[in-house]
Amino acid sequence: MNFVKKIIYGNKIKELLIIANKHLEDENFYSAITYFTHILDINHKNEEALLNRAKSFFSVNNLNEAQKDLEKLEKINPNFDAKQNHLLAKIYLSKNNNQKAAEYANKYYDQNTEDPQTQYFTARSKFLIGDYNEALNITDLLLTKNYEDFDIRYLRSLISFSQNNFISALSDIDKAISLDSISDFAFNLRGLINIQLENYKDAVDDFDYAIRLNPLNSIYYFNKAKIQYKIGDLPSSLESIEKALELDPENKSFYLLKAELHLHSDNDIEAIQNYLKASELEPSDINILKQIASIKINNKDFENAKDELQKILKIKNDDAETYYKLAFINFKLNYKNDAEINLNKAVELDPKLKEAFVQKGFVEFWLGNFEDSVKIFDMILENDPTLTTAKIYKSRALLKLGKLEESYKTLSSIEENHRDNQYYILCSQIKLYEENFEETQINLNQIVANGKEDDYLTLIKNYLKVDLGKFKEITNIPDFQLDGEIKQYSQIINAITSFEKGHFNTAKYRFNNITNLDDAKAEKLKPFLKYSEEQIS
Repeated sequence: MNFVKKIIYGNKIKELLIIANKHLEDENFYSAITYFTHILDINHKNEEALLNRAKSFFSVNNLNEAQKDLEKLEKINPNFDAKQNHLLAKIYLSKNNNQKAAEYANKYYDQNTEDPQTQYFTARSKFLIGDYNEALNITDLLLTKNYEDFDIRYLRSLISFSQNNFISALSDIDKAISLDSISDFAFNLRGLINIQLENYKDAVDDFDYAIRLNPLNSIYYFNKAKIQYKIGDLPSSLESIEKALELDPENKSFYLLKAELHLHSDNDIEAIQNYLKASELEPSDINILKQIASIKINNKDFENAKDELQKILKIKNDDAETYYKLAFINFKLNYKNDAEINLNKAVELDPKLKEAFVQKGFVEFWLGNFEDSVKIFDMILENDPTLTTAKIYKSRALLKLGKLEESYKTLSSIEENHRDNQYYILCSQIKLYEENFEETQINLNQIVANGKEDDYLTLIKNYLKVDLGKFKEITNIPDFQLDGEIKQYSQIINAITSFEKGHFNTAKYRFNNITNLDDAKAEKLKPFLKYSEEQIS
């Protein structure tokens, strides 16, 4: 403002500032804004008017206009008043820009290092940007000045909780609650801390108390539902989440928890309904669609599962896991070409998924679904014909199906430099089933030459010795070292060996204690048992 204007308007501005500041003091914010605006029309660089109009705008929640005034003031005079930095920090905090809030909080702190309110605000800002150590240092300093302050104790508990220091967090929140026992949010925080400390009953009690203090906060019911679910109280958990949804029917997380509860109770229809509601609230969340697809896959509803997966690819067309699941579904639906295309795409996006599909083959094998296992390994081997693991398991599956020739052919395709003990053990099995004892022995000798001697190998050798009548050379294998089918074969061999040695009491005991003996094998062993009993009597 030039010299003439200063003479003409100087006193006028002083008068207007007195009136405007009185309106601000009396909380007549809109009137204050009017007067401060009039001042700034006269002198757009008036620092006091810019700061106090910003305060007025902030008070009526017009954050953008408040920010504009403060930014103008910062350009004119960044050190006019420490409160301009404080107010800018609060504005950025309200806009969830924690980084900028912390920046201005630091400036405010540097101008008021000994002011407790400034220190508290700075500690809070540091906490919000994840600078936990500095936030903790400031709260420690504050507690030396005021040990009995609820806000400081609560903030320090939050900081310790975020650092996974749950014992310290509990100590501070206990102290905070002793200072103020009507703050519902403090009981909610203590509930969350008690969950981490596995004090589940205390956690439920804390959430209950928070609800009594504030029965309209849906998050408290949600937190209570989560811990009830964790401790296995599904009916109570469902009741709590229903109450949360009654208060806030637009919360995606609530529907997801409710869906999980129904899923855990084997109520797939209700689970899908709640996943669908969650998906309506956030249609771009592909994880929800994946959950729906997984339920349908588990129920063997492959066509509808496929539809869900295709929805995912419309949202995110480079999701490797989705292509992987599509490959599995198309395989189950016998769309072999589509399955191969999907698998190739999945492996292209994430090479580790090739191994995951191999695992699918293993699962089918161990579940006894040998035909499906062979199909999966065929598809994998078309993608990578050198994969030895797939060949080994395909051969094993074919052996289980009694397809000895195909099993041996698959095994023979393994290159010589990849033929390990697994290969020779499987070869010996195939030759044993073919009753080609000479070839069996050759493969066993190769395993021994490789330094591999285990109970399974001993079992096959025992089988050969039984066939050759060399009962005295049979090595006894304690049952507790074996399991499954191998254990049963060993028990049969040991029983027959005792029989041949004329140890009929031992033979009878062993025949009677063979585990999981099917009718066909029992029928074959019956003459041995009968003869043993006759000899004993």
